[in-house]
Amino acid sequence: KFTNQVNNISELQAVKSYLQALGKDSLSASELNIRVLPIINPEVICLGLKLASALEMKINKTILFDRKIYNYFDLPKGYQITQQELPFANSGFLPIIKESGVERIPIKTLQLEEDTAKSAYSKEGIKLDFNRAGNPLIELVTEPVFHHVETVLVFIKQLQCLLRYLEVSEAKMEKGQLRVDLNFSLQLGNKYSTPRYEIKNLNSLANIEKALKHEVNKHQLLFLQGQEPPISQTLGFDEAQQITIAHREKTNYYYLPEVNIPPIKLKVGEINKIKKSLPKLP
Repeated sequence: KFTNQVNNISELQAVKSYLQALGKDSLSASELNIRVLPIINPEVICLGLKLASALEMKINKTILFDRKIYNYFDLPKGYQITQQELPFANSGFLPIIKESGVERIPIKTLQLEEDTAKSAYSKEGIKLDFNRAGNPLIELVTEPVFHHVETVLVFIKQLQCLLRYLEVSEAKMEKGQLRVDLNFSLQLGNKYSTPRYEIKNLNSLANIEKALKHEVNKHQLLFLQGQEPPISQTLGFDEAQQITIAHREKTNYYYLPEVNIPPIKLKVGEINKIKKSLPKLP
């Protein structure tokens, strides 16, 4: 019995409360691992297959996970479950319609990962909401092909339409169902070249446009004043002040294999079944 393995009184009380919540007196050996190690939600695999197929991506038949090691308060366990070495899918594209015609935006990777806590910044400090932490996410990474904010906005609108059409997500940015992390660098003249910056968790098309324009204006002023650009940073957008705010210096992350989730093999028949179930794309 599980309760017989606990010697510490406080631990025993915690175990008894846990068993009481389950309506049980004890747990068998086969139940000891329940709610301890991470378990993949099969629905996210199906949705990932739908989206990857619609984007004509190469789907990897083995799903592997990694630990992204970082020390930040939105994920107190010190790492995020993600995919680094072998993404769920790679090398696809999303066609967008512009005034100049149709342009294919290359999609570098589609990867599955867990969400982190929601951070709310204010003058009083930082408030954290952990209700979404651990929920599965589908992350798309594009190639660095955008040169104008208008193209970014058209791409996001087209992606929203696709996600809704496929019923992968309602993609409501105001509800956090679709979030944008914007990586950018700027070149002004021959001497002013910035490192890469990232604006995290942009939650509306308007904020994307405002954040980018604010950064352009900020760096144009630094350029005219003869100053050097700031070091590579992770930024946030303050809606109240309509400005970007530096959160932390960008650093290289360390990755380790996620040993608590074994490799998941996808069968060709399962992949083809998902592809055949897709509606005719607009």
